[in-house]
Amino acid sequence: IYKNDDTGFTNWALGAVTEAGLTPEFVATDVTMTAVVGDGSVSPVELLVLPLAPVVQVIHDDSTGEFRVETNVTLESLALYSVAGIFTGAPAEQLTGPSDVDTDNQLVKQDSRGFREFSFGNVAPAGLGSEFVTSDITISGTLLGGQAIEQISFDVIPDAGVTKFTYDSTSGDVTVRSNVDLVSLEIASARSIFRGNAALNLNGPLDIDSDELIAKYDSDGFRTVRLGSIAIPGLTESFVRSDLTINGTRVGGGGLGQLTIDVVRVLLPSAFVNYDAATGEVSVGSNVPLESIELVSASGIFTGAASESLTGEQDVDTDNRIFKYDWQGIYFVDLGPVAQDGLTHDFVMSDLNAQVVRIGGESLDFGEVLYQPDLRRTFVTYNRETGELSVDTPHVLNSLTITSASGIFTGEPAQNLGGPQDVDTDTQIVKYDAAGFSQISFGNVAATDWSFAAFAADVSITGTRATGSPLENITLQVFPGGTYLIYNAGTGDVTVESDPPMTTLEIVSASGSFLVANCQGMLPPFEACTSTKYFLLRTSGVSSIYAGAILPVGLTREFLLQDLRIQGSVLPSGGLPPIQIVVIAPPVPAVVIEWEAMAATNGRRRFKATDETTDAAIEQTDVWSPIDRTIGRLASLRKQRSTSSYVA
Repeated sequence: IYKNDDTGFTNWALGAVTEAGLTPEFVATDVTMTAVVGDGSVSPVELLVLPLAPVVQVIHDDSTGEFRVETNVTLESLALYSVAGIFTGAPAEQLTGPSDVDTDNQLVKQDSRGFREFSFGNVAPAGLGSEFVTSDITISGTLLGGQAIEQISFDVIPDAGVTKFTYDSTSGDVTVRSNVDLVSLEIASARSIFRGNAALNLNGPLDIDSDELIAKYDSDGFRTVRLGSIAIPGLTESFVRSDLTINGTRVGGGGLGQLTIDVVRVLLPSAFVNYDAATGEVSVGSNVPLESIELVSASGIFTGAASESLTGEQDVDTDNRIFKYDWQGIYFVDLGPVAQDGLTHDFVMSDLNAQVVRIGGESLDFGEVLYQPDLRRTFVTYNRETGELSVDTPHVLNSLTITSASGIFTGEPAQNLGGPQDVDTDTQIVKYDAAGFSQISFGNVAATDWSFAAFAADVSITGTRATGSPLENITLQVFPGGTYLIYNAGTGDVTVESDPPMTTLEIVSASGSFLVANCQGMLPPFEACTSTKYFLLRTSGVSSIYAGAILPVGLTREFLLQDLRIQGSVLPSGGLPPIQIVVIAPPVPAVVIEWEAMAATNGRRRFKATDETTDAAIEQTDVWSPIDRTIGRLASLRKQRSTSSYVA
């Protein structure tokens, strides 16, 4: 700038010819001024700079991801550093200089000529949140001339957009709602939780529905999308937050805004172990997804078949330990017949220790082991014409004892005996074999022509399975025979035996005594079990029907005769023959008896007894008991349920 005036001048206002905001230091080094006075001599010029407080402000718009700079001074450099590397959006604008930098972690603009207000553009994802961005970003810079900027303000314009992700833990239902128009939505799962139903409302050509990713794209915009039950149920809020990555863009640019994740109807977790005593099958299940399952047996009961469900690298299948791992989570695993069969409920509960971890790492407590009793029946068959006695059982037995109260085993010597512990007398047959047996005929050992009722009342049967548990669910059969309803007063079990075979059976209880939950063998809709009626249809004919423990315990034969009405049909045709009701008494309590013979010969006796189950003393005098061979068989002493008397 040069001014010349021959007449001279003393003041000169040049106006705003320089950039504003220059520092005194920069001006002093950058500007040279000279003046010539009237006599032609050079006069010094003093440069006075009126200082301006520098204001440098970096602004981040969270709705778009933009970073821009506003300032009242001229800058030479400005650098933004991100610890988390958030500069993953669009390429930075106005960074064209040789010293400029544009990476995920750093933005640097440098110009020796100076620069003022400018924008980096939408260099970061939208919706990061002001709290996160302010803690993540570090800013530094220099004024034109190299002086460091002492104070740089950083402001975040919060995103007015709000997007809510809602997961229903009970159903697996997912819904996304936003207060801004979205053009894209992407929900990614690290553990592939979208294994539920097919997603709803994903009809676009670019939409995605997979186990790992749910994506919706619509250039017209959308605010609410109901995806349905796409996710597996039972997840916790902490797991959902850690597993999912949710992104999206809105119409006109910007992201989802403030993102919230809500988990509703959270399930109370439960887990169970199921053991089937008939087969040794073991299964584990839960209402929430499990990451690992561990079963430990103190005695090593897992000696059955190898499990086909344990094929993972971390899975374990030994006699003492079973371990199953699934990173994506499982609700149920059928391990198959891995355990010994025939174990009792008490033994399984005391022997087995189960531990499970739900997906995400939280351990769950187990409740009681679900025990499926072995309902397979053992048939003891008596042929009243030949006296043959045989046993057919689905179990492997170590011992079997058949006892006759009146000593009916007076036929031929028993077959298939001969072991050192075997017994063959008129009152008892005992078979013992450590190697095990399942089917056996003792030959024609019994007296002939006993009716079913008499045989059932006279004979008692016990046994031990190879597993060590007692033999249960024993059914007596008499051939040829009539029709019998057999009621076990100790368990409530009801069995109907018929010769000829039955095609239909209807039992009606006038008092409504049937326990519906215990009904066995129903094939709806033609068969039914209610509190008043049990109906079974078997067109091919059956000789034995086990109805289950459908009656209360302790009923008398007199009550059953009055309460039950029984009818049906048999092969090849015709109605059910007249039916006899047989009541099997409950187990006899152990009783210690002292007999004192009186001088009289009419058979009167006095006895004292102690019930060992209750330690209750019993004393009865003047008891009539004929003096015969039954005096030696006092094991049948029992207390009648309906009275207070004891009878032998």
